Amino acid sequence: MHTPHTVRRSTSLDPYLDYVQQRWEEGEHTSTVLHQEIATKGYLGHYQRVKMAIAPLRRGLPINTPRERPPSLRQVARWITTT
Repeated sequence: MHTPHTVRRSTSLDPYLDYVQQRWEEGEHTSTVLHQEIATKGYLGHYQRVKMAIAPLRRGLPINTPRERPPSLRQVARWITTT
């Protein structure tokens, strides 16, 4: 049986996650501002990655929480046919 992948892949944002977490705790919750701040520190990645990285913080979870994948159609079909 296939289990969901729960290990978060490393990204170019990783070296900046501690800073982003610190700024979040200081009250900065705007992804565009956080992106601009880490860009001045050398981050070359896209704003969208920063937005996705802080999504767990918005839900009260740790910043490095892996995103859960929705169930596949095969899994859903199995659930329906085996109950």
